[in-house]
Amino acid sequence: MAGVTPASIQLRMLARRCRATTGTPSDLAAALGPGAAESSWRVDRRETHPLPPWLPSLPASIRPREEAVELASAYRGPAIYTDGSKFGDSAGGAFLAVKEGEVVERQAFKLERFATIHQCELEAIRRALRWLSYSAHRGIEWLLFTDSQASIRTIRGREATERSAIARDIAHLSLHVKVQLNWCPGHEGVQWNEAVDQLANTGRKQLFPLDRGAALMVPPSFVKHQLKTQMEKDTRSWWLEKRATLGTSVRDFLWGFSHARRFLKAGKSSPELSALILGHAPTPHHRHTMGLRTDPSCPCGHADGDVKHILRDCPLLDGARRDSRLLQVMPKYDYKLVLDRRYRAPLLKMAKMTFEWLKNLREAENSSQP
Repeated sequence: MAGVTPASIQLRMLARRCRATTGTPSDLAAALGPGAAESSWRVDRRETHPLPPWLPSLPASIRPREEAVELASAYRGPAIYTDGSKFGDSAGGAFLAVKEGEVVERQAFKLERFATIHQCELEAIRRALRWLSYSAHRGIEWLLFTDSQASIRTIRGREATERSAIARDIAHLSLHVKVQLNWCPGHEGVQWNEAVDQLANTGRKQLFPLDRGAALMVPPSFVKHQLKTQMEKDTRSWWLEKRATLGTSVRDFLWGFSHARRFLKAGKSSPELSALILGHAPTPHHRHTMGLRTDPSCPCGHADGDVKHILRDCPLLDGARRDSRLLQVMPKYDYKLVLDRRYRAPLLKMAKMTFEWLKNLREAENSSQP
């Protein structure tokens, strides 16, 4: 959005984001807008790690894929399998506790719509450890299998744990259970891993959250996404209102907000190319508009030396068009020239050579003035 969104809209959204992530729940609701947040929502913030540095975190390992699949398939001891599920605005997860080949506990749950897949995976681990810490099986050693490497890295890392309320709860629970965390690749035919995957989908599709634990915190990424969507809507409205007042170059190359956004995504840009498209290049037309030249005519004799003429038709720049290979791919419409990825490389070369020519032209005209 940088380069397309006006600075006033960017600053307003940055202020809303800061207020939402550092303020009260009412600040969060005000920042996201009417109906976008509930009064009970709270943003997940960084807090001190609950365990001192000399206490080890939950034992965890990420083995090579084949070795991890072999361990999960061959292990016959007490094991817990967890999984998260996220699709659109629905989120959930589940865990299965298996002992001596029998399921001794199964739980599926649905989470709030703002939950990320990372939160779903961590929440499944947290609920499994909470169940184990209060069950009759807490005195024996269990292996916990998850298909989320990100969850394992979060639990192992102190800084990542400090940024996640769920991970901090897992650190607390790890003091009361004997669990070793292991990575198990998903969809590799491991019996219980496939079963918990289906159970997680079932939990996600429940009509109402069946929350037995602490309320889930709103991730900062959700706030950022919501505000980015709102910023895009505001920018689109701004373009609709302001397009008629923009310069000729902008209207020729960028017909609307969607074109401006596609221009940024079509490839890398340069100061020269941006100046040409936005109408800030020191062309004869622009210098005449700014009062630095008596007339807008091009040195080739054309009545108007604007960007469109210089890029397409000026005979004095035929060599630049040929050397940059822009002449071979010149499309019919100007907007295609800046939106299509195929034209970006020759267009960048042409913009650089055009600026050198305009610089020499300006110096020559200034030196000829008395």
